[in-house]
Amino acid sequence: KEEEKIAAFKEADRLKDEFLSVVSHEFRSPLTSISGYVDILNRGYDGGLNDGQKKHLSKIQQGSNVLLRLVEDLLDFSKLESNSLKFDYINNDLYETVEDVIELVLPQAQKAEVEIMALLPEEPLIIRLDPGRIGQVLTNLIENALKHTPSGGKITITVEEKKDSVRVKIKDNGSGINSRDVSKVFSRFYQVDSSKTRRNKGVGLGLSIAKAIVEAHSGEIGVESEFGKGSTFWFTLPLLRIFETHPLSPEEASTHH
Repeated sequence: KEEEKIAAFKEADRLKDEFLSVVSHEFRSPLTSISGYVDILNRGYDGGLNDGQKKHLSKIQQGSNVLLRLVEDLLDFSKLESNSLKFDYINNDLYETVEDVIELVLPQAQKAEVEIMALLPEEPLIIRLDPGRIGQVLTNLIENALKHTPSGGKITITVEEKKDSVRVKIKDNGSGINSRDVSKVFSRFYQVDSSKTRRNKGVGLGLSIAKAIVEAHSGEIGVESEFGKGSTFWFTLPLLRIFETHPLSPEEASTHH
């Protein structure tokens, strides 16, 4: 009977993952269409828009972008659960990835009246990574900092090169995390504020996905926080890593003998 219970739990878990994947795919298609048509209207292909119409379209775009991000998180979560999340490792400049993400989130920061400062060396730092996935980690961590940093606050991004690894830090002077919650922030679906009236929306998957991506790169992720004073989220990546599933090319390999 115990074996039957375990089998039933496993089947229920499989059906849950399948349901999440199917529903997420079904949501993504119409949301992509909505965003596409809003873009067409904004570009004036069907005639000019007055200020009121532009404002309404902006609200529609914002809402669809939030939903699309939620759907993407659910899709990634279902892939992580089934060990099918794919990575495309290449030799890439980490600083370029950081700068690209900052450019992407800058409009949000400006709207929230939060300053983003990046302290990066001028020389490129080429390491083996999936730039899209590491960009996703950075986006999640910076947007998380934005959620908890008040108007007039500051987010500082630094990169420290160690002997065999590199450490990326995202520091904010926001609300900080209560000591009892620090150990839970990377848990899936965990919300620091789970009340119905909470100010920051989301389902609590961003940080758990970030953790999985960093660990897939053989790195580590963590947070140091003081309640009421701010938080510093950090992650490390190895400076040189030969992935078994993505071996170096003969040209690359010859440089490491």
